[in-house]
Amino acid sequence: MSDLVMGAGHSAAQDTNEAVREAVEAARRKLGDTAPGLALVAATVDHDAARVHEAFRAALPGVPIHGSTTSLGVLTGGGVVMGPSGGVGVLLFGGSRGTSFSVGSAGFGEGAREAGRRAAAEIKRRGEAGKMPRLVFIAATPGREEEVLAGIADELPGVPVFGGSAADHAIEGAWSIFTDEGAEREGVTLAALWGEGVKLGAAIEGPYEPTGKSARVTASNGRSIKTLDGRPATEVLHGWIGDAIADQVREGGNLLMQTAMTPVGVARGGNEAKPFYQLLHPAQAHPEGGVDVFADAPEGTTLCLMSGSEDSLVDIIDRLVERCLSNAKIEAKDARGAFLIYCAGCAGAVGPRIDDVLARLRSRLGDVPLLGLCTFGEQGYVPGVGNVHSNLSVSLVVAA
Repeated sequence: MSDLVMGAGHSAAQDTNEAVREAVEAARRKLGDTAPGLALVAATVDHDAARVHEAFRAALPGVPIHGSTTSLGVLTGGGVVMGPSGGVGVLLFGGSRGTSFSVGSAGFGEGAREAGRRAAAEIKRRGEAGKMPRLVFIAATPGREEEVLAGIADELPGVPVFGGSAADHAIEGAWSIFTDEGAEREGVTLAALWGEGVKLGAAIEGPYEPTGKSARVTASNGRSIKTLDGRPATEVLHGWIGDAIADQVREGGNLLMQTAMTPVGVARGGNEAKPFYQLLHPAQAHPEGGVDVFADAPEGTTLCLMSGSEDSLVDIIDRLVERCLSNAKIEAKDARGAFLIYCAGCAGAVGPRIDDVLARLRSRLGDVPLLGLCTFGEQGYVPGVGNVHSNLSVSLVVAA
């Protein structure tokens, strides 16, 4: 087994400094005498992001920092941490004898692809010379994730990337990422793990099944779908979903709640028993017939209507745990810690049963250190496909 040690802590304290102090102290207790080598951090936007970063930097001097803001609360093994003044959480990694970590970040001033490339190049400069990392964690601000992933691939081809897009409570752009240098409103931050002895299992999946309804994107611009099979996109969605979106189709409007259980998916190849469905969450209908989604929808892509339920949004944890343990070739008792990304749209759709999700995870992995975020986009590695950006998805990383 590896020398990897992990510890998690969280707090719903009103004062930001106190919340960070409580979270860090709890996480460090679980590390014992091992010095932390990496901090994955999360906080809701109820706390000022700059103050959150300052507090973590003071509590963890010299420790590389990576993370982002989360919607709805901080996810832990004991449930959702969200007090009247928000929540804060941290997952610490430590190790020696070949286990190491590095971080990198960049803004979007020179483009999102270049930001991904620069952040990945920084990872390489700070990491083990001549070796690729085993896995990279990502946190980016929403809107350009596909370009960021392409830039990372330019520098770190084939390296699995897992994480999620920064979030707030109301899709109003109040999100931030936490880089090693500070809190940023736009850009990407990466954290990497090296260590031949570390056993890693990671998987991403959407908790939905395909229906028999499909159409081809015949006109689009990035994340805006104009027509499907030559017809206005809203007309096609209306025919698929029904009058639950009739008002939005007629007048334009937000579709997020109405389509949380019925997104659209793109079947991607891979070596799984069935295709991986990259999910797109319909976000906004326009009176002229267009529909905005939260991932790119190139012309020629075939979209399939997907269907989910509260049960499927809970049960997905079982499949992810099984895949992670199988990929890492470990048993649950071997796990040292876990990192969970759960789409904020899924969390809103499942409602109070998000606690069932976390309880299910704890029942499968035991009381291991866990940090989870509710995100506005999910990124992960799919065998045979590569690193993808998806919506309404769940990803899990288990380390031993």
